[in-house]
Amino acid sequence: MKKQIIIYGIVILIFIIIIYTLGRRIGLIRSRPARQAAKEVEQYKAEKKVVKLNLAEMDYFKPGLYKTAPSREFNQLLSHDEVKVYATKLHNALKFVSVTNPLAPIFGGRLGQDEEAIYNVFRNLTDPMQISQIADIYQQAYNSDLLGDLIDKLDKDELQTIYGIIKNI
Repeated sequence: MKKQIIIYGIVILIFIIIIYTLGRRIGLIRSRPARQAAKEVEQYKAEKKVVKLNLAEMDYFKPGLYKTAPSREFNQLLSHDEVKVYATKLHNALKFVSVTNPLAPIFGGRLGQDEEAIYNVFRNLTDPMQISQIADIYQQAYNSDLLGDLIDKLDKDELQTIYGIIKNI
């Protein structure tokens, strides 16, 4: 009887080990480092979502908003040429290519974004409606949403920096 209980115990233990191993292989059971990494990714996404919402709530990134804004005469709008220059600077900064870096061909020529160039565009603005002007021309020229591109290409700290700059315009 005692021998039979030990055998059943060993069989149950082997069964548990097999189930556990299968669970880990198919992803049902995650290791402690994997759980921690997943938690950090979720936390990062949540923080970026907050910054994204802060920027999206501003409405300034809506193309054409400057055309319908009340009291347009008080807005300091940019000339069409200035808007095109800023839209191009933002587009180029988001698609920053470094031909001098030997690793550029490995990454298809794209090595990241030129965040300082992006910040400088926003620092040079004097009226929030100018953001709408730039977003309008950016969308026409590149068939892409400026705010969407910023959110896709920049991390939460960089988005937070842009948010801080825009709040002070």
